[in-house]
Amino acid sequence: KKGKAGRKGRKVNAAHRNRNGNPPRRTPNPSPESIDRSGRPAGESRGAEMVSAFFLFCGCVEQANVAVVEKWGRFLRLAEPGLHFFNPFAGELVAGTLSTRVQSLDVKVETKTKDNVFVQLICTIQYRVVKENADDAFYELQNPQQQIQSYVFDVVRAIVPRMELDSLFEQKNDVAKAVLEELEKVMSDYGYSIEHILMVDIIPDAAVRRAMNDINAGIMLF
Repeated sequence: KKGKAGRKGRKVNAAHRNRNGNPPRRTPNPSPESIDRSGRPAGESRGAEMVSAFFLFCGCVEQANVAVVEKWGRFLRLAEPGLHFFNPFAGELVAGTLSTRVQSLDVKVETKTKDNVFVQLICTIQYRVVKENADDAFYELQNPQQQIQSYVFDVVRAIVPRMELDSLFEQKNDVAKAVLEELEKVMSDYGYSIEHILMVDIIPDAAVRRAMNDINAGIMLF
């Protein structure tokens, strides 16, 4: 019996020893001071906070601009001027920025009046991006200047051929108003606001201008 008990004791002691023949080390329990509120050791908690903070990047959106933020290639939100934080490891990134300043576009349209006079109209269109609908302006329309120019051509060439040259000079503000109404109706769907349209100049054909000057010179002589 003593021999069996000795062998049994040696097996138990061998089971509690590691490969080097040394008894296994006990891991001390963390003290209450080293455990944070979440139940993890304080060092582990601070390390996790440092890692999560490392994953965040900051960016600044300048005044009179708005940034489009995407997550995994999909629209997430709009970022107004100021400091913003993004997490690129969660798929967040700035896809682009748009200016909310008033922009100006000059458009030259050549058409013919009712009395068969070729004229060139020079229009100035003032427009801007609507801040609340900047995502529509960013995703829906690739070239807003070309779109605006196309609609100006369409409206002017539909109205001016029904007017004589003298009437065109007298009613140029009515032409500008018709262009403004059409552009407002169309461009609002794309996140743009048409602020104002100016009919800067109406230039008749060179031969017509010479003839008009000759007529005026003859009248002055009499």
